Amino acid sequence: RDLGFSTTVCGGVILVSVLLELPIFHYSGVLLAKLGHRGCLSLAYASFVMRLLGFGLLTPSRLPLLFPLEMLHGVCFSAMWIANVDRVRRLTPHGWPATMQALFSAIYDQLGQSLGVVCGGYLFEHWGAVSMFRVAAAIPASLLLAHGASF
Repeated sequence: RDLGFSTTVCGGVILVSVLLELPIFHYSGVLLAKLGHRGCLSLAYASFVMRLLGFGLLTPSRLPLLFPLEMLHGVCFSAMWIANVDRVRRLTPHGWPATMQALFSAIYDQLGQSLGVVCGGYLFEHWGAVSMFRVAAAIPASLLLAHGASF
């Protein structure tokens, strides 16, 4: 909204990202079989880097970029989620799957998002939106490089 986008546009981009997640989640078994955990996480990291860098380029005159950038969220989130949920499932001892999935979800939802909000808010306030997105993009870019180096 800071860029002058209407709430209708903001809602529309959320719809686009969620709609893209549906087929990825539906074909998660095929995706995991073809790419494996590492490939899915690499796809998630790369999508996240492109999305964050793209957000740093947004201006009111670049509204058409918003929809493709939000489509990357659908790819990023679903690829990350299916890889990690399946990995947790495979590593969990018998009798503990619900507990371990809840723990994974809690770490992602509570710890990860809380740190993101606090750190992102600080960067936004002190350095501005463009710098915040660039710094934020450096994190998954580093993970992508480290992840790729471990293949």
